[in-house]
Amino acid sequence: MSSRDGGESAVQGQMIREAFAVLSQGIELTVYNTRLGLKGQQVAKNIVWIDSDILRICADTSRPSIVDRALGKVAVGLYMRDISEVREGDDALDFKTSPMPPLDRDKCLSLLGTERALCFEMPSKFARDWFLERFRYVIADVLGEEERRSR
Repeated sequence: MSSRDGGESAVQGQMIREAFAVLSQGIELTVYNTRLGLKGQQVAKNIVWIDSDILRICADTSRPSIVDRALGKVAVGLYMRDISEVREGDDALDFKTSPMPPLDRDKCLSLLGTERALCFEMPSKFARDWFLERFRYVIADVLGEEERRSR
């Protein structure tokens, strides 16, 4: 491995740690969700966080209680191994079918998986780009070498 590869790897590692640090705390984002059969509000402010015990990106109005976790309840979200694509812009079904489409597609980001899509509108394009890059590194880090090649 060249020193450049080592430097790039160190930068990627730093970005992964940054993403885990922010997502461990949780952040409030606008979440688009048209497929849960929700009545009424399909665009809402939710807390988005990472459950590092089960490697799951979660989005809900609150985190599960200790009792809920003990009972095995899992928050709405996507397992990181299940995320097949991190997509920028509003080119995902939840954005397109929402009764309240996003005002600025440059602030949009989607995590696509088999379970569902998590579609977020970030507070700024800078925040979207920051998370876009870090989500891609986090997902690549979680997947094994064979999984990365098959995708």
